[in-house]
Amino acid sequence: MAQYDFHFHSTYSDGSTTLQEIFNKAKGKGIKALAVTDHDTSLNFPEMKILSKAYGIAYIPALELTVVEQGVKLHVLAYGLNKESEELYAYSTNLKNYLDHKSHKQISILNSKGINISPEEFFKQSKGGPLYRAKLLYTLALHGYLKVDDIMVSLPKYFGKDGMCYVEDTYNFMNFKEGCKFIKRNGGKVVLAHPGKIKKKKEELYNDLIRSSYLDGIEVYHTDNDEEVKKELRDICLKKDLRITGGSDSHGIFRKKFIDIGDMELPQEVVESLKDLFATVM
Repeated sequence: MAQYDFHFHSTYSDGSTTLQEIFNKAKGKGIKALAVTDHDTSLNFPEMKILSKAYGIAYIPALELTVVEQGVKLHVLAYGLNKESEELYAYSTNLKNYLDHKSHKQISILNSKGINISPEEFFKQSKGGPLYRAKLLYTLALHGYLKVDDIMVSLPKYFGKDGMCYVEDTYNFMNFKEGCKFIKRNGGKVVLAHPGKIKKKKEELYNDLIRSSYLDGIEVYHTDNDEEVKKELRDICLKKDLRITGGSDSHGIFRKKFIDIGDMELPQEVVESLKDLFATVM
């Protein structure tokens, strides 16, 4: 059984599981340390600190930052962040406000098409974070408009460019360089998330990023990295003395292929790469 997990999501972003449920599950699985890497938010940090102490499980203050490079939206993991950073809090709050406003537009469109569910009912599913797309569809499922098992495959039907409640994304995300500087400025270590996904989208960009001087580490162990990619990434990390990281990337039920917290076995080298960033459990 895996004793660590350094990449997964809670209801503070696009996961289906609350932090309380995560720590309950982690305790039951014997997980010793974890990192909840919610998208673009540090709003979970205060609750993480409380639960870490209550359950005796070490954690790393972390998040997964969205950046856009060469027209490709991608993610950068940030580990060991300053828990008290005002800049992180402001960024998290501003993006949440933007996403909440976008969700209100989407709900209005659904209401205009005869789906009579109040915004308040939808936002019950936000649970600390924005009302990400899967959460919105989960509300529809609770009201019988689709099956829970069909949530992830229904995303294009509702949110694609020809989708039922499509609203254009106008948020100005940072580019890769800006994102890396933002993370470092706030005490974090920069790790390229699931590079295998980037390679599938744009191999030239993948080649540039995995050799970037801004990286402190690379996520080698991820289900989207095939064995060839893993070997290439691990070799680069060893050659450049970069941190080797990994995790389940669990989103609870909000993932096409279900994977639970702690389901991915991580080699000891991942723990060794990150253990200096563990927040002390008092």
